[in-house]
Amino acid sequence: MSDDEAAERVWLLDSPPHELVRETPGDPVSGPRQDLPEVRALREEGWHLLDPDVVADAIVAAVWPTGRRTWVPDRAVPTETLWREDGSELQRPWNDRLRDDIESDVNGTLEAAGLPPRPRGRLWFVTLPKGQRDLNRYLAGIRRRGQRAGLSGRSNDPQWADFLKRTVEADFAAE
Repeated sequence: MSDDEAAERVWLLDSPPHELVRETPGDPVSGPRQDLPEVRALREEGWHLLDPDVVADAIVAAVWPTGRRTWVPDRAVPTETLWREDGSELQRPWNDRLRDDIESDVNGTLEAAGLPPRPRGRLWFVTLPKGQRDLNRYLAGIRRRGQRAGLSGRSNDPQWADFLKRTVEADFAAE
């Protein structure tokens, strides 16, 4: 399988975003991603937002079953907090170097785990198997199962990514 075919299979490159934003995704917005109207709407429908700046969440997005994940364009403008000498804070948009560093870290870990680099500018959402309500608790349970099976649970471990994929698929199949 070519790199392009692998990227298409994993990242749904030809698939449209969730229907909530197919018409007009809107302009960039300052502030937390959780405050975007489309994020709030998807969360109300039972979707769980994965943090695009967290490597472990990128692995989850890559291996989650296709029919149980979706994406929307990331319109949020991430900011960093700077503290002034007087104790006040200043919110400043990330510069291109910081964005590139985070993207490089995430894609480097994906590649180490045997997965293709992700497309930029997407927010990924997943649904949970029946009976699960909390994504972090569910993933922590999978991590414990993996550790009992002798896996490191490190994001850059190809065996961990495969175990996560197989476990989640099995949990959905058991519904």
